[in-house]
Amino acid sequence: MSTKLTKQLTYDAPAEAVAAMLDDQAFREAVLERQKVVRGSAVVAGDLVTIEQVRSGDDLPSFARKFVGDEILIVQKETWTSPTSADVHLLIPGKPGEAVGTLVLTESGATTTESIDLDLSVRIPLVGGKIESLIAGLFSEALDKEHEVGVEWLSRWSAPSSLRRSRTTIPSTTKGPTASRSVSPCSTGCRAPMCHRGRSTPQPWCG
Repeated sequence: MSTKLTKQLTYDAPAEAVAAMLDDQAFREAVLERQKVVRGSAVVAGDLVTIEQVRSGDDLPSFARKFVGDEILIVQKETWTSPTSADVHLLIPGKPGEAVGTLVLTESGATTTESIDLDLSVRIPLVGGKIESLIAGLFSEALDKEHEVGVEWLSRWSAPSSLRRSRTTIPSTTKGPTASRSVSPCSTGCRAPMCHRGRSTPQPWCG
């Protein structure tokens, strides 16, 4: 048995901008701050994003505290397989629980939807299902905070106006000959690890 978590976050921005945002370590750190975790860290290294967050167990029901203790450490890893999709793995180190699934960005018109689909499993007799539902709720709330920060973050985004086009494309749901949209390389010519993913928005490390 496992618990399914499906979440959709919609942004009024192109997939290119949302992808660049998720690629930005400063954004990930801002999300952790908004989530008010006890401790946390975010590392973006190439196609791998690793987020560690420690949450207090004070507000958890007694059956869950017996499982996680006074604090709960959740490690989130995203392995980006394309500019718009990633494999997601959540784990609680030292505990018999994890979640696996996908994250996909889909652009339609002037909006982009970030779809997260996860299967959570906690291998503990009798209370495993309850803990799965609890973790699903915690992660869903965390995604809501991420969305809040994302909307604010993207309100400052504007597409660069004079960028060369490459043959890298981001899929779009627009029908007809414009079903895919070219993505520009970084306007600064930066060769930082993120730039090979075809994103045109200059990043903080670009010089």
